[in-house]
Amino acid sequence: MNSKQRKTLILVATIVTAMLLFPPFHIHRANGVIVNLGYAFLFAPPTAFGSAKGTVDVAVLFAQWLGIILVGGIVFFIQKDYRVVIPKA
Repeated sequence: MNSKQRKTLILVATIVTAMLLFPPFHIHRANGVIVNLGYAFLFAPPTAFGSAKGTVDVAVLFAQWLGIILVGGIVFFIQKDYRVVIPKA
């Protein structure tokens, strides 16, 4: 692993951690409607419609994680050092 790959891994880990600390929230209404509440700090969920607290939208969070891990993985493998070996005659 070279220094560029190490920086990519650190950046991806930092972004995934930030996504965990500030996840997307939503709330399910009694009539079946799902209301998006946006992003907030994990330990201070947003409230809506009086005192109803939002819950983490796990599906969206996992989709975001999957996206950043896929992009980070592609960038990681693109940055690999390739050595050209020329056979001796």
